[in-house]
Amino acid sequence: MSDHLPLAFDNIEIRAAEAFAASRHCAVALRQDVIPYLRPQERPRAERLISVIERQRIFDQGALNEIDGLADLISRRILNGTTTAEQFVADECDIEGGRVLTHEHRTEEADAFARALPLLLELTDCLQDVFDLMHASRALDDLRQRI
Repeated sequence: MSDHLPLAFDNIEIRAAEAFAASRHCAVALRQDVIPYLRPQERPRAERLISVIERQRIFDQGALNEIDGLADLISRRILNGTTTAEQFVADECDIEGGRVLTHEHRTEEADAFARALPLLLELTDCLQDVFDLMHASRALDDLRQRI
C-alpha cells in the first residue's frame, strides 16, 4: 500500500484525489490481470467497476460494493491457485536438528490476481477514508444543530 497523509478533515481533498488515482490503477489491473482470467459469467462485475471508474463515479455507494465483491472473488481465486510445499532440510549429520522450509507456488492466474488485489484494497481504503470523513462532518453538523 502507498504511504498517505493521516485521516483528517484538512486533507480530505487530497485523499479524494488519491482515490481517483488509485481507481485508474485498478482499471489497468482489471483489464490486464483480472478480466483475462475470469470466467465469462464473472466478467460483468469487473466490467461494471471499470465503467464506474471511467465515468468517475467511484464515490457512488455501489462502487464500494462492487470492489468488495470483486476483491472477495479474487482472494478466493488466489487461495485456490496457491499451493504450499514444505521441505525438511538438515545437514548430513543432523547436528543442527534441521529445519522446515515452506515454499508457496501460484498458478499464472493466481499470480495475476495477486498483482491486482493490493490495488483494489488501496482503492477501498481511499474511498472509506473519504466516506468516513464526510459522514463525520455530517454528524458534527447535526450535533451542532442540536446544541
